[in-house]
Amino acid sequence: MFHVDCHSMPQWGDRRWGDQGARRADFVIGNRDGSTASPAFTELVVASLRASGYSVAVNDKFKGVELIRRYANPAAGRESLQVEVNRGIYMDEITLARTERFAATRAAITRMIAALEGFARGLVR
Repeated sequence: MFHVDCHSMPQWGDRRWGDQGARRADFVIGNRDGSTASPAFTELVVASLRASGYSVAVNDKFKGVELIRRYANPAAGRESLQVEVNRGIYMDEITLARTERFAATRAAITRMIAALEGFARGLVR
């Protein structure tokens, strides 16, 4: 079983996370330092998003929260990832309106989901 927990994050870092003023990656994939998902599952998500032209970090500022820790048990076949999506790649953070990048971001996430489906189906066969 594969679980993906998606969130959005501010485009720019802040004091709380120690990255104040820095632009965050387009996506941050969290697997709690490898404890909630296999390298293959993690890399599939990372590679899919990078293939769509996005910057992707792993466990950099956002490693995953209690939810993925609670659902995950890779030894029992339950893997879980957190996907943080940078709001700057799809919306205006002031007005909350979609930007011209919304459709491309949605398409990239749709491709990632399709890749995950293929990955999971390949393991079942």
